[in-house]
Amino acid sequence: MLRTKSFLDEKEPIDGLRISVMRNHLKPGTLQPDPDIPDDAYDLWKPSFAPKVGLLNELRNDEISWEDFSEEYREYLRHPMNGVRMHQLAQIALEETVTLLSKEADPEHSYRTIIANCISQLYPKLETELK
Repeated sequence: MLRTKSFLDEKEPIDGLRISVMRNHLKPGTLQPDPDIPDDAYDLWKPSFAPKVGLLNELRNDEISWEDFSEEYREYLRHPMNGVRMHQLAQIALEETVTLLSKEADPEHSYRTIIANCISQLYPKLETELK
């Protein structure tokens, strides 16, 4: 099973393997660690899944729409190396529960959801739960 969840949500045993897909774990605009993301909040950290810094900044600064961000991010995920990473992640999720984590509270506007949707297109039989 592949799940998604915000770091702001409570950690639960059903989360299984918790993977951060954030580029960093700092408070935005600082070099200070984000107190909402302690080291024990995740099992693995895969920053290569995170959007490019410039793209994420454009979204945060309202320079592009969510739709444009989503389209560009999906294009980034189509890169062959990211395809390999998504296949590897799917293989793990076929064997055990994997929860992708980022900080956004709204799953409708979170790149963790885009990753999960791309993986579920590659593996339609993989059960997903988006939070």
